[in-house]
Amino acid sequence: MRVKVIDEWESVLAGLGAEGKLKPRLSVTRGREYTVYGLSLHENSVVYRAGVFTCQLVGDHGEMIFAPINIFSVTDQEFPNCWRIEIRGGSVLIWPDIFFREFFFDDLSDGVPECVAAFRQLQSQLENAD
Repeated sequence: MRVKVIDEWESVLAGLGAEGKLKPRLSVTRGREYTVYGLSLHENSVVYRAGVFTCQLVGDHGEMIFAPINIFSVTDQEFPNCWRIEIRGGSVLIWPDIFFREFFFDDLSDGVPECVAAFRQLQSQLENAD
């Protein structure tokens, strides 16, 4: 699955923030395409309003981000075969197996070698799926 940032993404993003929280910030570029590594819908979020559907992708600075699907147009709607769906505590998660590992996102951002290697393999798999 691939998405492209819409022109008015910043104003759309501003309207999706959780009440009383800081304005969300994302490192994405207008008009750029990104590979989607997972999708999620969280009943409660500290960043976005309830019910905001997010996609997981690599931002412009190389970090994994959770970005609302509303700021994108979908350019390739094909779901990868490696995704599976789980419902956990009010959240719907459509992710590859590695995302379900305990502390995966923390370990990835901390640069844990095994986690980074697993993510690099996922990147290669999804970006060469054409």
